[in-house]
Amino acid sequence: NSGTPINIARVTEGTTNNMFVQIEFNWEGEPDAPTGIIGEAYSEKAIIKWTSSKELDVIGYNVYMSNSSLSNYVKLNTNIITETSFTVTNLINGTTNYFYVTAVDAYTNMPNNESPPSSVISVIPGKELYVLFYCQMDREKVQDGLYIAGEPSPLSWDGTKMEYLYNNIWYYKNKFNEFTTIKYKYKYYTNSVVVWERDFKDSADGMNRIVTLIDDDGDGVIVINNIWNIEETVNSAPAPPTNIIAVPGNSNVNLFWRANKEINIKSYRIYRSISDTNNFVLINETTATNYIDTTVLNYTNYFYRLTAVDLKDNESDFSVIVSATPSTNPAPITPYGLSALAGNGYVILNWTPNPETDIKGYVIYRSNSGSYFSNFPMLITNTIYTDTSVVNGITYYYKLRAVDTIDQTNTGFSIIVSATPSLNPAPVAPAGLELLLAGDKFLIVNWNANPESDITGYRVYYGTNTLTSSNFTTITVCTLTGLTNGKRYEIRVKAIDTANQISAYSAPLYAYPVPVIMDLIARPSGQETGAVLLSWTAPDVAGSLGPAVRYIVKYSTNKINNLKEFRNAITFCDTYANYAGMIESISVNNLGTGCPGYYFTIAAVYGDDLALGLSDSVYSVAAELVPIYRGGTYRKIGEKLRVEIPPDVLPGEATAIVIKNRIDLIKEEANSKIKLIQDAFSAAQAYPSIKVVSTDLYYEIYIINSGSERVDTYNRMRGEIRVYLPFNDVNHNGIVDETEGNRNIRVDNLRLFQLNETTYEWGFVQKNIVNKVDNLVSGYVKHFSVFTIMANIPATDLENVVVYPNPAYKPSNKNKIRFKNLTTDAKIRIYNIAGELVRQGLKSDSQGICEWDGDNDFSQPVASGIYIYYIEDGKNKPVKGKIAIIR
Repeated sequence: NSGTPINIARVTEGTTNNMFVQIEFNWEGEPDAPTGIIGEAYSEKAIIKWTSSKELDVIGYNVYMSNSSLSNYVKLNTNIITETSFTVTNLINGTTNYFYVTAVDAYTNMPNNESPPSSVISVIPGKELYVLFYCQMDREKVQDGLYIAGEPSPLSWDGTKMEYLYNNIWYYKNKFNEFTTIKYKYKYYTNSVVVWERDFKDSADGMNRIVTLIDDDGDGVIVINNIWNIEETVNSAPAPPTNIIAVPGNSNVNLFWRANKEINIKSYRIYRSISDTNNFVLINETTATNYIDTTVLNYTNYFYRLTAVDLKDNESDFSVIVSATPSTNPAPITPYGLSALAGNGYVILNWTPNPETDIKGYVIYRSNSGSYFSNFPMLITNTIYTDTSVVNGITYYYKLRAVDTIDQTNTGFSIIVSATPSLNPAPVAPAGLELLLAGDKFLIVNWNANPESDITGYRVYYGTNTLTSSNFTTITVCTLTGLTNGKRYEIRVKAIDTANQISAYSAPLYAYPVPVIMDLIARPSGQETGAVLLSWTAPDVAGSLGPAVRYIVKYSTNKINNLKEFRNAITFCDTYANYAGMIESISVNNLGTGCPGYYFTIAAVYGDDLALGLSDSVYSVAAELVPIYRGGTYRKIGEKLRVEIPPDVLPGEATAIVIKNRIDLIKEEANSKIKLIQDAFSAAQAYPSIKVVSTDLYYEIYIINSGSERVDTYNRMRGEIRVYLPFNDVNHNGIVDETEGNRNIRVDNLRLFQLNETTYEWGFVQKNIVNKVDNLVSGYVKHFSVFTIMANIPATDLENVVVYPNPAYKPSNKNKIRFKNLTTDAKIRIYNIAGELVRQGLKSDSQGICEWDGDNDFSQPVASGIYIYYIEDGKNKPVKGKIAIIR
């Protein structure tokens, strides 16, 4: 008890010299409340932290929680906490939780050995988000870079330097927890003096920008756009369309423009007015890059402007205004795209051909001063002209007009261009530099070939700060390797001529090497007609850019090899991604009926459209749903092939049918299957009675379940389906058109064949029917496989009879011995080795085939052994041979 003396004895073993010490214990009361309490929020959990107590007798802590700041607190820990942090799990995201901490000292037998509560803190758990800050600030003003400063961590008021993107846009990305409130401002340094953006008077403390992170979309990404010192949002919409041309016609105006470079463009909107300043009205929205306005009146002047719209329905600013006046015989428009290239004693002029179909040629005008132009006497019919009537050292100016077939010319001239020929001019700077592909630690770029005839090659310069030269190249494509993922590279090109003169830099290109989507698989969906299921592995984190923030899914009838082709493909969706390491999948729907096929490609986007990596381009056909309770007829789009499925024939798990032709299999790169099919054709050609119509004519047909997996139909169908394949007999003369080296194949001899996917041999389909009106061969089958049409021409003699399999292992009704290349009148008898007749009455069918199930005349299986077959037809010399039966 406090205040009571205690005797403590020191006893030394083996001696009587013991010592007694008397001490008095005085308890100083309950511990002080813990200080420095903070709470870190995470998805469904919180970590509570505090400062370690300085009292020597404190042995641990307790943590209490409540859903109210005032009452109902419950202790969370069972045992005393000896650390200075505690993790609380199983919380509900978005719900406010209140916590306090107490300290506990060593005197558990004393009253009040637990401290009073610490201050109360609140924590709102939420999932981890990627937050992207964009700020627009004049780069010329911010020489040392723009900084973002704020709280909480990972922000700090010391500031973090942002990354420059383009168009005066600066960028910063990091992870924050949902429901976190962030206070921040932007700043930069000039002569080591910090310059802060001005105060925001409407915010809570009159100083900072304040945002609370709430993931309304559920996509795991928050994008914050700011302009320095202006409480407006940076325009994240696409750039306006460019290179707009309006061509007047007879009661129409044809508009052309250049496709936007953004990869997520959904459409373009066309606005029209009869005034060049106001009253513009939306008249059309299109995904193309041209539009014909047919709702116009001749001899009325119309004005047009365009906007671009992305997949988020962000609309760009208006383009420049163009005008056109339709008429019965409109004059040509002003030529555009004029350029001049100086050489030694010549100037080469290039321009874009006029879009009108009745252009007869162009008239070129030249001046030595930029005024007082005179025209060349001849009409130029090309869009390139070399002026050799020039003197080195003199600057020449050029412009031109277009002339149509009735000698009308445009009212205005093209732009004026100039060039100064010289004895040995240096090359012009390369143009058209663009990114073809961004990949894991590499970039592929290309550019336009220089127009000079003496160019020997190019050098590509690249780097994140200073530019490094690549190897000399003679082509206009360059692959840059060994790069750092997520870093922003500046790329430029110079041209070199035969005199080792080097051009100026090209315009810069900015790009990021990034990881790409791996293991992209496309397969028909068993859940919806006209759908393909895509699955892939999310790419790795791209350095400081972090993981991909979204995926853009596109498809095309042609393989997508680079970003240019990707931009021109059909956009299915622009979806936000789960993060690295997650397996992603998506169903691409509404592709159409009839099992159409497409190439699919996905771009992983890392924060900015400059940073994206393309997956491989993979091919798949879509499936067609099959309601098994009522069946139906199914076709391949663009083909006469069809499949008739009666009700309740398919296995219960079957949901959809997939039909592929040879082109589909080639595009899928199903090379091993294609080789086996071609080998089966080669084997069939070895039989004299089989005539191949075309080794390109075959179809793979199969059934899938709701999980897009193939359903085995062998011996599992409750009836037969009917398969129809087309053949060519355009003139209906009874002879098949366009066969492979087998002339005069009669339509009557065509048969449907099915591939045995165990032996990879073609087998006859039963109940063969030839429709000479619709040019279709059909047959009834009991399982799905690969199907083709070949001719089976009965033999005229018995010299090439084939018997297989031989030896025959356990022949039965399902595993018959087949006799081929028979005449149609052939009859077969079977004898044992003793000469006893065991089977008779076997006859050839109309195709010269006979099958034996291995039974005797009493429907009993014959025993193992050697048997003799004897074949005769009453017209040809009989044949005989041996068959081995193995039981």
